[in-house]
Amino acid sequence: MSVYYGTQSGAPEHHYALHGLTLACPLRVPGCSPASVPGAETVQVRYSRETRLESLPSSAFPGWAQLSLSSAYDPRHDRGVVVSSRADHVGVWHLLSFRHAVPAEFLIYPGLDRIDIRWGRFPAESAPDSLPQDLASLLLGPVWGVLIRLRGRLSLHAGAVSMAGRALLFAGPSGAGKSTLLAAFAAGGTPVLADDQVVPSSGTASMTIDSGQTQPRLHPETLAHFGLAAAAPVFSIGDKRYAELAHVPLDAAVDGGVPVAALILLAPRNSPDTEIGLDLLSPVHCLNLLWENLYPAFLPVRSGERAGLFMALGELARRVPCYRLRRPDNLARLPEVCAALSRLIR
Repeated sequence: MSVYYGTQSGAPEHHYALHGLTLACPLRVPGCSPASVPGAETVQVRYSRETRLESLPSSAFPGWAQLSLSSAYDPRHDRGVVVSSRADHVGVWHLLSFRHAVPAEFLIYPGLDRIDIRWGRFPAESAPDSLPQDLASLLLGPVWGVLIRLRGRLSLHAGAVSMAGRALLFAGPSGAGKSTLLAAFAAGGTPVLADDQVVPSSGTASMTIDSGQTQPRLHPETLAHFGLAAAAPVFSIGDKRYAELAHVPLDAAVDGGVPVAALILLAPRNSPDTEIGLDLLSPVHCLNLLWENLYPAFLPVRSGERAGLFMALGELARRVPCYRLRRPDNLARLPEVCAALSRLIR
C-alpha cells in the first residue's frame, strides 16, 4: 500500500498538545492548544487539499474490511462514519470515512504515529495556512478518539475543568449537557481542560488528565446566555459554534497532567425546579456507568482491548470519587450547579 504525503511537505511544523500526545502538522489546527515543547510521542498529520473521489483511500486500494459499529452509532451525529481496516506487509491500516455531506477520509498508519487526511472537495473558504474547520473538528474529536483507543488507552465521553490545580470530570452521552456545564464554568472564569473527550492516566499519587480540545461546542442561544463570544462553526452544516475562551487562562499544571479530584456522571436533566444534588456512587456502579461512556461511542470494544479497558475503568472508579449529578433543566440555575460542584474541590 502506497503511503500518502500531504501537499505541505517541507513546511514548518505546528505542534499542539492533545491528550498527552503531540499533534504535528504543517497547517494550523484551529481549536487546539499549542505545545510549549514537542512531546516524545508525536503524531504527524498531513492533508491533501484537492482529491478526486476515485483517489480516496477507500477507492484507490482494495481489500478494506468494514468494521461493525456499536449500537450507539448515530448516522447524523457521527457524520455517517464508516470504520475499516486493511492488513499488508507493513501492518494494519485503519480508515475512517465520513460520508455526511462531502466525503472525508482519515488514514491512520500502522505505527499509530501518522494520520493522512483526504477530502473530496477544495475548501475555498478556508485560510490557506489552516486545516479546514470541518476536518479539524473531526480530527480533534472522533478520529483522535479512535487513535487513542488503538493505542490501548482509555478515552471517555466527558469534559473537564481545572480548579485549584485539580480536575473535575463530567461524563455523559451526547446531549447530556457536558458542553453547557463547561460553558457555565468558563463564564465564571474556570479554565476548561477538555470538551467531549478526556483520556485519564494512572499516576503514582493520583489519576491525571492532560488538556484536550478546550473550546465547548454550543448553540448560539447558549453562548449568548453565558455572554461567551462565538468562534468558528463546528461544521459548515449546522449551527453549533465553538466558544471563544481566549480570555480564560489555563492552569500552569496543565502541561504536566492535572490530578482528577472527582468524576461526575450526568443524570438526565429534570424539571426546572428540581433540587440540585450529588449522589456518591460505589466503584462497581461507577464502573458500569463509565463503560457506557467510552469514546467514541460508535467504536465497538474490540476483543483485544476489553480486558485493558476494564482494568483502566476499574482503577479510575476505585481511585476517584464518583458522583451522579441531579440538576434542573434550567440555564439560569447552572451557576448554582457550578457552586455545588466546586465544593468537591475544597
